[in-house]
Amino acid sequence: KHFFSDHDAGLYAAISTLGKVIFFAASPITSVMFPLAARRKSSGNSSKDVFLISVLITTAVSFGITAIYFLLPEFTINLLYGHRYVGAGPLLVWMGMFISVYTISQQIVNYFLSIDVTSVVLIPLITSIVQVILIFIFHNSLLGIIQLSLSLVVISTLFFLAYSRIIIEMKGKSSKILLSVVVPSYKKEKTIRKDLESIIETLTNGLPDKYDFELICVEDGEMDNTKREVAK
Repeated sequence: KHFFSDHDAGLYAAISTLGKVIFFAASPITSVMFPLAARRKSSGNSSKDVFLISVLITTAVSFGITAIYFLLPEFTINLLYGHRYVGAGPLLVWMGMFISVYTISQQIVNYFLSIDVTSVVLIPLITSIVQVILIFIFHNSLLGIIQLSLSLVVISTLFFLAYSRIIIEMKGKSSKILLSVVVPSYKKEKTIRKDLESIIETLTNGLPDKYDFELICVEDGEMDNTKREVAK
């Protein structure tokens, strides 16, 4: 409203409200995902499947509504606001795309918060500050502002995913519980290799994700080739 006429500001308010329909339509997905992912995290299990399914559903809902905005812009606006606002029709699909990407990015933010990765909230904060600054500089049209916002949220989401991947890998390495398995051996030349392979397979398949393990093979002064078999 600071940069545009009352008429244009009214058009923007109308399509902004329709954009919020996308956000609130997908918000129950986040409400379900958050406790499920947090519960998986607390039990030491992976929650990637919960994350992927929730993002896919959010994407389908968000862009499904955006598709309606693309196919029936004037009908949608006229249905809710009347014919005086149909001039915002060409802007509606752009607002839909902007809010759709924003909704997906917020889904990702909430997922990482649910698994105790909190530092990533800095990225949306920085993006918001940059958005305000750029709008003050570039505000020639409503379409330009929406496209600017869309570009920023796409870039920030991609950067956010890359940053989050690094954080998750570092957190995963530092937070795993190391389980040491001591295997005594004495004259086990013929069976030690098979025994170790069996232990490794059992631990790999049976331990929760929060555990890592190491094998410590202790020899008792044997004179056979046990040490050579362990090295293999």
